[in-house]
Amino acid sequence: MVKLYTWSPTTPATILEHTVAPDVGHSSLEVIGEDGKTRAYASFWPERDSLLGKITGIWKPRPSRYPDSYATETNPEGAYMQREAEYEDTFEGLDEDSIVRMWDKLKKTEYHFLKWNCSNVCKLLLLSSVNPGVRPTLEQALQTSPEDFKHAEGAGDLLATLAHLSASSFIECSPPDLRKLSEAYASARAALDKSAGGG
Repeated sequence: MVKLYTWSPTTPATILEHTVAPDVGHSSLEVIGEDGKTRAYASFWPERDSLLGKITGIWKPRPSRYPDSYATETNPEGAYMQREAEYEDTFEGLDEDSIVRMWDKLKKTEYHFLKWNCSNVCKLLLLSSVNPGVRPTLEQALQTSPEDFKHAEGAGDLLATLAHLSASSFIECSPPDLRKLSEAYASARAALDKSAGGG
């Protein structure tokens, strides 16, 4: 099972209620094994020694670049999101091994706020692991560009697998975009299951 966690940008009310620093929102993925244990927690953050990392480190001094779990991510005393996600979506039927392997490679890549952020990484992990039968619906929900693909080097046939996706101009990928993907995936899975069941 795969869970997508989505945080909306902080509002003044959120900042006051939770006593957290302002942020622009966040997306992360958790792969959970059949035994209920976390196999991978994909939460992409800027390098700590980058300009953005140093700036955010003023009010969120991270002990490491990435949190190792959702509990670490949401710990109010921690240095990551410090609050629960507003949305938690479950994805069944994904190639979970692919997500685990790819996250290990992607977490070494360079963060870019507009072009390669937490939501871009989650998007690529999800798209790379879906059943081909649901991809047409996801194509309508998201725009994908070669900028996303360049980080997939060494990921086997991923480029060929995603080649049919839209290559329109990339603006950015944000937490709300991941919510659209989640809703599209749920609709596509339902249609695929109905078709497979002959209904």
